[in-house]
Amino acid sequence: MKKLFLFGVLCTLAFLAAPAPYSVAAIDMVAPTVGTPTPTSATFGVPVTFSVTYSDEVGVTNCTLSFSEASPSTNVMTLGSSAVSGTATFTVTPDDSGTGFAYAVCTDAAANVQVGETVEVFVATADVVAPTVGAASPLVATTGVATTISATYSDAVGVASCDLYIAGASVGAMTLGSSSTSGTATYAYTASASGSVSVQAKCTDATGNVGSGSSRTLVVSSDSTAPAVGAVTPTTATQNTALTLSATYSDNIAVTACTLYVGGVSQGAMTLASGTASASYTFTMSGTSSVRATCVDAAGNTGSGSATTVTIAAATSTTTTTTTTTTTVETVAPTVGAITPITATQDTAVTFSATVTDASGIQDCRLFVNGSDQGAMTASGSLYSKSYTPASSGTLTAYASCGDTVGNLADGTSVTVTVAAAAATSTDAVAPTVGAISPTTAVAGTSLTLTASVADSGGMGSCVVYVNGTNLGTMTISGSYATYAYTFSTQGTAVANAYCVDAVGNATQGASSSITISAAASTTPTEEELSAVSEAAVGSLIKLACDADADVNDPCKAVYYYDNMRHAFPNEKVFFTWYENFDNVIIVTADFMASVTLSRNVTYHPGTRMVKFITVNTVYGVGTSGELRAIASEDVAASIWGSNWNTLIDDISDAFYGNYTFGANIDSTSDFDPTVVKESVESILEIFAE
Repeated sequence: MKKLFLFGVLCTLAFLAAPAPYSVAAIDMVAPTVGTPTPTSATFGVPVTFSVTYSDEVGVTNCTLSFSEASPSTNVMTLGSSAVSGTATFTVTPDDSGTGFAYAVCTDAAANVQVGETVEVFVATADVVAPTVGAASPLVATTGVATTISATYSDAVGVASCDLYIAGASVGAMTLGSSSTSGTATYAYTASASGSVSVQAKCTDATGNVGSGSSRTLVVSSDSTAPAVGAVTPTTATQNTALTLSATYSDNIAVTACTLYVGGVSQGAMTLASGTASASYTFTMSGTSSVRATCVDAAGNTGSGSATTVTIAAATSTTTTTTTTTTTVETVAPTVGAITPITATQDTAVTFSATVTDASGIQDCRLFVNGSDQGAMTASGSLYSKSYTPASSGTLTAYASCGDTVGNLADGTSVTVTVAAAAATSTDAVAPTVGAISPTTAVAGTSLTLTASVADSGGMGSCVVYVNGTNLGTMTISGSYATYAYTFSTQGTAVANAYCVDAVGNATQGASSSITISAAASTTPTEEELSAVSEAAVGSLIKLACDADADVNDPCKAVYYYDNMRHAFPNEKVFFTWYENFDNVIIVTADFMASVTLSRNVTYHPGTRMVKFITVNTVYGVGTSGELRAIASEDVAASIWGSNWNTLIDDISDAFYGNYTFGANIDSTSDFDPTVVKESVESILEIFAE
């Protein structure tokens, strides 16, 4: 700790003789008013801006800040907009931790100097704790459709940025919530291909620490559902008069564009609004014409409405010309045969064909499968054909839609095509991927869902869950996760894993997870059930009787461990690391309690939890003698307690700092085994006997 010594400021004021016998110049003898610096806390290595108020009737010319925990210790502050009164500021980076001292010195225009009051500034150790980042969600998406992926974050100092990682590579910065200390980060992600990819959020705090959420599997599926498109309306028009042609549309995701076809010829994009596509069109000839609307969704699927025949009335004559020209318009639509063949095989190309004839000649024929436009068919004489590969077995519908050269449009009969399953070409020898069971903490008597990630290229068959080697039953598989609802009956630890078999019998046993089960919340037994005794055996749990109206802070609520002295349990968290419930607590008389010497508090059972003091960033494991052993790094903590190590930390009030002794640091996994440490100490008496 650097030392800062304050020196008094000696100001010598010189009084000058009046320059003329008729006036005396006023001399400013009043020093500025200077406040104390704020804030009174900072963090090692993190810039902090100190603020000091000032005022002076003439005006302050400069202020300097002295701060013992930074070099140089004296710094010129920035004054406010007014020299008469305002706030002076200076930003400095502490280069030491502990308790420092800060004060400001201000000088006015008459050289009067005022030293402000010195204030203690507590400088915390450097922030080495990474942000806590939640798992990204949701875990399903559709190709071509933006999906908002989010993850929670929290950090004591404040998160500066978060990035979304897909398949191990950053896809961009996420948008943070309104608070930097806690909130939800989001990113709009659009997948270009179907399949399964890893998704993870990583966040960086203000001091550069990086925290990562757990990596999860994002399942991206392809949207194969084409838009549903209604028939075009109206069905009547007048020659050379513009009208609006409209068709309804809908889609499971979203329609992105619709096109109007008149006589099989595209007339351009339609305007989309609230499920209706519309376009203005003017028929230049009387008679009939076929119209149709075709729409495309966000995944590129195309749906087409049925052909509609519009009857166009001749325009009303406005001249007295005696010569009349008659134009004959061919109004007979093409004859379109049914699609052949009516059988196909999954994943094998099939050529669909239809026979088409028309008096005026065919301009265009298109193949429609399950209502979706598959593109133009190729002509060979009167036979129009197009290749198509069914992606799945079952049935599909197919028809040809053709327009002639004068705008008449007709659809062939829709036929049902039976698609056989593809023949097996290889044997699936790859076992499924099965993740470890989560969560790793539970509460006795409270139901929780045991979950394991699962994946298999050929399809999952079934999964079962084992707890302590016992098959609990079949898990529910949904997407890429297998789940099972279970309630642990007693406090302690359990080992759980999932065992899964895929569709062809390949099996995998997932990694085992150790689950810590805490005791259910309990209360002190009712006093009516107990009577006070005047003595107790060594090793007993004792307390005083309570009145019916005693509140939670009443001294009678305190439970003690008795070994010829009494040791208080600071709280229930400590108590439940030693005992499952309050069943063995003895009610003793006030006289007996007063006769027993009060000694040091009971500390955490060795090996059960990690702990830290509220104002200290160091995290400790509890050693075999109840001593606290500092954990060297987050990596060491994760290697010993698992990836969720930060959820296994209890805060201890600074008031209980003196309850504990301190041992050697935990620098590696070989330095500390929680299970061995816990099992080595069975009784509180062993701690106090040290």
